[in-house]
Formats: sequence, structure tokens, C-alpha cells
Amino acid sequence: MHHGLAEIAQAAHLLNPALDAQGGVMFRATSAPKSAWREWTAQIWVPILVPVFSRALRFSREKCVRELATLDLELMQQLPAEMGVASQAAGRRLFAAAPALQGERSWEKFRQLIEVGNATGHLLTAHALRAAAFHVADPLAAGAYLYQEAMGGLFPSYPRLLGDCVESAMRACPTEPSEFLRVA
Repeated sequence: MHHGLAEIAQAAHLLNPALDAQGGVMFRATSAPKSAWREWTAQIWVPILVPVFSRALRFSREKCVRELATLDLELMQQLPAEMGVASQAAGRRLFAAAPALQGERSWEKFRQLIEVGNATGHLLTAHALRAAAFHVADPLAAGAYLYQEAMGGLFPSYPRLLGDCVESAMRACPTEPSEFLRVA
């Protein structure tokens, strides 16, 4: 199953309604955006975010909110400090701005865990919860997450570069823990 950039962009906007105003989160392009993206993919996406995202999606779909909160706290320890703070700020903005879907209790439960300090509220966690609530397939959810990272860190009027970045990060995913990410 392959997804085009238009479908990935649509999913990214569904999962993060404030995407256009978000700006860069963990990926911030330099004067050499392709090499900056390759570096971010190799140092952050593949070794840290892929395994966490895979588990976050599973916990979200299974409505294991406490396990998701523990994973969210662990992510703060794994990320470089500046990235962790940026991810937490973006996630908390999304938790504050986006209402829970009718009948979906995990979003509100997680928001309460953030309020009492039992979760940090990373963007990745919010993204996984919304992907589960909207029944977005895992590969498309991964592509949408990468899209929002790339879009925030690149000048958005470069759709070709944006598409190349998302595609390259998907190809870089390891086959072991996250086979679902390879098909996006």
C-alpha cells in the first residue's frame, strides 16, 4: 500500500488541524535541507521515533492510556533536550486545541494525565492518539507524522522536496520492530 503526498498531507491535516500554524518541531532545516533531513532521519526518526511511534500507535488503538503515558515520559528521556521540549510544546498545543472525538475517551484521559504530571504530551503521542481515533492506517499515520515534521522544518512551497523527505525517511525505517512503516 503506497500513499501519495496529497493523501499524506490530507491525513496530516486531519490529525493536526493546527498544522499550518505549527512551524518546526523537532526537524529544523539549515541551508542544506536534504542533508539536514538525512541527519535527522538517521539520528532521531529511525533509532528513537520509529520504535516509540510503533508502540504509541499500538497502545492508542488498544486504548492502553497508562502504558502510552509511560511511553510518553520515556520519550522525553530519549530525545535531545531541545527536541523534547519542542515536541512537548507542540503536543500540548494540539491537546489543548483539538477536542476529543465523540465517544473517544482516550484523548481526555491522556489530557488529564498531562495535567497531573503523569505524561508529558509529546506531539508523537497526540498524533498516535488521533490516528487511532480516526482509524488512520499505521503507514499513513507514519507518513503524516513525517509530513508535519518536514513541513514545519522546510519552506512549505517546496512540495517536491517535502515529498522526497517523507519518502526517504520511510525508506530508512528498519524492518524489524516497525514493518508497518516500510509500506507508506
